[in-house]
Amino acid sequence: MNPGRGVLELVADGPGPDGRWGTADDALYGYIHHFYLGSGRLDRLEYRENGPDGLPSTADDILDETDTYGYDSANHLVTLVYTSPGADDSPYVSFTYDARGNRLTRSSYGTAGPDGIWFTADDRRGSYRTYDATK
Repeated sequence: MNPGRGVLELVADGPGPDGRWGTADDALYGYIHHFYLGSGRLDRLEYRENGPDGLPSTADDILDETDTYGYDSANHLVTLVYTSPGADDSPYVSFTYDARGNRLTRSSYGTAGPDGIWFTADDRRGSYRTYDATK
């Protein structure tokens, strides 16, 4: 991993006019930025549409989904927050994990709560799941 650097993943949904995948005329569906931050943390930003300027990887692109990963001091994945800004049902979902990478909980949030600000303690949870990794 290279902290502070990212990887751009282009997502094609068709081979383009030449009929071959992996060439310059592929029909791009969108792109994903993978950002490597300090302490091994990785954030993923997925864009499905270029903005009004028609160019990928510019400030006006339309964000579709994000994944934010959190790690403990031993660099074990402990949380993942998946956000889909345009979603009507659950704009974000939060997962927790144990040190072996087993999923422990899943919480879906549907509204920002009384303060109207997302990602604060009063966000209203729409569902909660627990997982048993011993079975």
